[in-house]
Amino acid sequence: MRTRRDLSELPWKLSGWTPHLWRMDSSMEIGASPSAEVPAIPARVPGSVQLALKEAGLLPDWNSGLNARLCEWVENRHWVYETVLPDDWLAEGTARRVLFEGLDGCGSVWVNGVEAASFGSTHLPLSVDITAMTRESGNVLRVVFETPPRWLGQFGYTSRMTAWKARFNYTWDWTPRLVQIGIWDSISLVVTEGGEFGLVRVVTDADAEAGEGILEVSGETSAGDAAKVRVTLEGESGVVRSEEVPAAQFAQGLRWTGLDVELWWPNLQGKQPLCTLTCVLLGEDGEVLDQVVRRVGFRHVEWRPCEGAPAEADPWLCVVNGRPVFLQGVNFAPLCPNYADLTRDDYERRLRQYKELGLNLFRINACQFLEREWFYELCDELGLMVWQEFPLTSSGLENWPPEDDASIEGMVR
Repeated sequence: MRTRRDLSELPWKLSGWTPHLWRMDSSMEIGASPSAEVPAIPARVPGSVQLALKEAGLLPDWNSGLNARLCEWVENRHWVYETVLPDDWLAEGTARRVLFEGLDGCGSVWVNGVEAASFGSTHLPLSVDITAMTRESGNVLRVVFETPPRWLGQFGYTSRMTAWKARFNYTWDWTPRLVQIGIWDSISLVVTEGGEFGLVRVVTDADAEAGEGILEVSGETSAGDAAKVRVTLEGESGVVRSEEVPAAQFAQGLRWTGLDVELWWPNLQGKQPLCTLTCVLLGEDGEVLDQVVRRVGFRHVEWRPCEGAPAEADPWLCVVNGRPVFLQGVNFAPLCPNYADLTRDDYERRLRQYKELGLNLFRINACQFLEREWFYELCDELGLMVWQEFPLTSSGLENWPPEDDASIEGMVR
């Protein structure tokens, strides 16, 4: 069975360094090293370097006057997060990895003084296998952030913007420069015995005329050829459908049609019923190895041409479940520049205000980031559709994206 431990529950320390000087002390408790320019201070995880420094009295309030300018020195240091993994957590299985849902910046992950992985994309999760690096006791986990790109702001040359970091932090027309650094989303220790799910993809649709749901689900597993996957969809009235298939068939995908479910509607158009989809990975003897749970809604979205529009015109009418819907919403800018420090309550309070205002759509700007999972979950619950842009945006001086192979591969990921 897989166990997942929330590493935010552990005490974390943060130290600041002249670039690369920490490498000379990498085998010791570097947070206590006299070489650190900023000796170890407590740090929240998730959380930004900036917030930890502010709470330690080392940064001013960047929301006041021109104080944001006094915070820019943070970008010119290396920052090391450090904690110790509990022995009993590691003993819960034979395969161990650390899952980072969001790391803002570029840097590396270290276990017991050994580099385990590097990272460089704010938008992508990172899974690090630490099995071979752990020992019986005293396992030290470090996350090192190096200096971020110098400039990714609103103005410049788009083709030269090749770093996958949120651009708004470098100044946009609604925020000054405050380049966040830190662990911005959840971090977990995953310990397994016998296999687990990899990426599980779920897509829903609906037959609006029949009022029935359509579901497609597929996923990777690491449990061997004898493993099976049990997929169950439940609504408010109970089980809608359940099926058990070989793991190889699950990898190819299941497609269910004719599902007896209520359709999901945008705000002010109807209700937002959600179902629970559970995928259970079963071992050779039927034992439960892993489980993935998703909440899903069923709706059909299409775009139709305006009445009287010429044949070559793009279709601009948004139609949900066969009913035209007037799109009324806002550009959902990050609630603060150091979004690593936000909580679910911060999001829920703001999203409920927008629902009460009668909105039905958010635009996530290309200069921002792929929001936390709870943002999309709350939007599902509140009837708020999401217009999610790719992380590419023009830069004033030119409107041409980078064309090198690495940037294109990064965009695809």
